[in-house]
Amino acid sequence: MLKSKIQFKLQENFPFNLTKEDFTVNITLLELGDDVSPYFKHSQNTNVRRLNVIKVFNDNLTLETMFGGAYSGTYSVQIRHTHFGLVDTSALRFIVGSEITSISPRIGSVYGGQLITITGTNWDSDPQNNPVSIVFNGALGSTICYVQTTSRE
Repeated sequence: MLKSKIQFKLQENFPFNLTKEDFTVNITLLELGDDVSPYFKHSQNTNVRRLNVIKVFNDNLTLETMFGGAYSGTYSVQIRHTHFGLVDTSALRFIVGSEITSISPRIGSVYGGQLITITGTNWDSDPQNNPVSIVFNGALGSTICYVQTTSRE
């Protein structure tokens, strides 16, 4: 999933006035998605991502955060207030994912240089927000690819 704004609504009886500096929001990986390479699943030593609180709305007790992207998977959400402590988010799950619907051409040189087209959902219009990793021969063949252009269907 790519960069996007995400809002969290607090309980109706939240006892404090909202200021963005008083909140910390983190997501913690619970389970990686099926589309993540097995090498990556065993190489990660941190599974926590911070979401920056960019705006608060006192009228409807809502936090607006900026999500910078993460690998596909299921995440738990932790919201901490400097005076209140942890907000109960035990029932909240955050699911990150995208779908690749086609790749062409289906074969190319192992030495690289082939321009490929990947079609799917959840791509950003900014090419730098679309990291792609091509894996062949397990971890030894992992290659980061740079996206030249993007478009929305």
